[in-house]
Amino acid sequence: MTSVMVLYLKRVNGGYHYIAPGEKWSDDSRWAGYDEDDITLCTEDSSILSAVEGPDGYHGYNIRTTCCSMDGSSGTRPDCSSNSSAPGVTYAEAEQICDDNGYRLCTLGEIGSMEIYGCNYDWAYNWVSDFCGTTAQPTSVPTEAPTGNPTGNPTGNPTGNPTANPTANPTANPTTVPTRTPTEAPTEAPTTDPTEASESRCTTQSDHSDLESRLDSSFDALESRIDECCASSSQGIPVDFYSTSWTTQTLGAKDVVIAALSVINVVLIITMTIICCPQKRVLQKYEAVSISSD
Repeated sequence: MTSVMVLYLKRVNGGYHYIAPGEKWSDDSRWAGYDEDDITLCTEDSSILSAVEGPDGYHGYNIRTTCCSMDGSSGTRPDCSSNSSAPGVTYAEAEQICDDNGYRLCTLGEIGSMEIYGCNYDWAYNWVSDFCGTTAQPTSVPTEAPTGNPTGNPTGNPTGNPTANPTANPTANPTTVPTRTPTEAPTEAPTTDPTEASESRCTTQSDHSDLESRLDSSFDALESRIDECCASSSQGIPVDFYSTSWTTQTLGAKDVVIAALSVINVVLIITMTIICCPQKRVLQKYEAVSISSD
């Protein structure tokens, strides 16, 4: 009983259902003169009077009750009364009449296809269970301003915690593998002309190979000059040798390690040269001579 009363209160506050002739009206001459729009009327659940009067004035504007069996195979009128002036009933009252007698309200299709007898209710408007008009249970918090251009392919698994302030201009090509630990303080003014991949200053394997080739050539020339010096000169290595034999190389910041190793190699070669080719010193030996005079 409680659930029925709650349902009743909701329907009184704005529900709508159809009312229709109490039996198959297509074969009834009394309804033949009615416009199609006047055969079935969408009526507020709290009404007891129809907007259009029934034929021949049998029941006037009073709305009556016709019920159907649970399987929809037959119809009946439990509140049948010979008093045609009896007041009409609301949708909830009609529903309760049927329920109390083990029936239910007929659908619009059922009542329009059956031949049901009793109290001339077939010449009156009767409640049916088909809902019409406004929503029976509208949302309590409707959207204030729905989008004018909804997405044509919405996600099937939306996020449970969407951002409160989404970006107004999202990127057209977002990264497919975003970083798991983004920086907490990104730059506020990133460069508008970042270095392209082809302009990278990182040292490549080709750079290393070219540098090593040039250094090897320089070392070969240096060693050749040292060998020539040791073989043909008794004066050691000329003073200006190093200034004319070494070709200065311009090294980038990322080649410091290679340059440092090169310098060490030069130092070692010079040290070995000094050890292998010492300068020949001319030693003057003096001896005391005794001079006598005859």
